Amino acid sequence: MNAENHDQDPANRVLELLTTGARAELELLRRERKAERRLADALDVLASDKARLRKTQQRMERSREAVAAAQARLREAQASRAAGPAGSQD
Repeated sequence: MNAENHDQDPANRVLELLTTGARAELELLRRERKAERRLADALDVLASDKARLRKTQQRMERSREAVAAAQARLREAQASRAAGPAGSQD
């Protein structure tokens, strides 16, 4: 304690301590509200990113299916070409 605090009467010292404690509590509450807002914003971004990821995954699956279908058609065309022209059987 500094010399200034020794000169105060107990009631003033209690009031000073209560005021200091209340200010500290208010600052903690402000910080907590700010952290809660940042968390809410981060959760919104996460939800948005998850939705975009889901859409991208669906698009990728459709592309994968299209590639598989194109490969199958290519193999069929190659097999048909390898077999040669169909001869007439009259």
